[in-house]
Amino acid sequence: MKAHRLWLPGLVFFFVLGCATGYQATDKGETSVAGSGGPGGGAATGSSGYHKRGVSFREKGEYERALADLDKAVELSPKQAEVYQDRGLTYNFMGRHDQAIADYTKAIELNPRLARAYMNRGISYSTKGDYDLTVENLDKAIELDPTQAQPFTIRGVAYSVLGKHDLALADCSKAVELNPASAQAYYGRGTVYNAKGDFDLAILDFSKAIELNPGFAEAYVNRATAYGLKGDHDHALADCDRAVELNPNLPDAYYTRALSRFFKKDYAKAWADVKQCRQLGGTPNPEFIQMLRQTSGREE
Repeated sequence: MKAHRLWLPGLVFFFVLGCATGYQATDKGETSVAGSGGPGGGAATGSSGYHKRGVSFREKGEYERALADLDKAVELSPKQAEVYQDRGLTYNFMGRHDQAIADYTKAIELNPRLARAYMNRGISYSTKGDYDLTVENLDKAIELDPTQAQPFTIRGVAYSVLGKHDLALADCSKAVELNPASAQAYYGRGTVYNAKGDFDLAILDFSKAIELNPGFAEAYVNRATAYGLKGDHDHALADCDRAVELNPNLPDAYYTRALSRFFKKDYAKAWADVKQCRQLGGTPNPEFIQMLRQTSGREE
């Protein structure tokens, strides 16, 4: 179990913001404007114009410009739930989770049937480490619309973090059933299998996620974790290398590669990856750092 702890530094919720942007609108009191905006930078008139342009900026990763437009949309239409929902999602991407929660709460106050506001508020609570509130919010999102795969995936992974692996597996399998073309659904179930120690099944799910989305760097990292826990460090290293190619700013790709390099006795490169992980804001497991110091005979 100690080795298991070393290999699971905290990747669980990497996928959830991607899920949040893909929520499908339904006829249950919800209308999404995500993806409906015109070309970013075009003229915006009225609340709807600022709203759509703000969403367009967010989808391009221009979060400050998105926030400016969504602030203006809120000013012009302070009773529009979707504007608060989309500003909250922008805050989520900016790491401003308390403000995101406040906006989602306002959106829910204005429209208590806005299912994705509950889902996204649950995501924000997960980033703050409050998985009980994550589950509570996802319960409501699923009650309002049980046809969406994303809430089941997110609630499933939250259950896994809470140690409720049977509930987690049921939710993630439901997500796969609802949307078998979703890389995120297979990825979520793979994280649950990793947590349960079912590494072969985890590898199958991460491989399916990669098949569906070949650019899914986090899936490569988590598959590397499963390979590493099976003692297959060559495959783990290959997956980490691919993850770094796809996203060189992913700290856990370097941490996971450092682990495999440690077990292959390549201590100098392991230290190099630890350094890179830290530079990107990651926090390597202290138990691993102590093991690396003792085995390599150096401090850093």
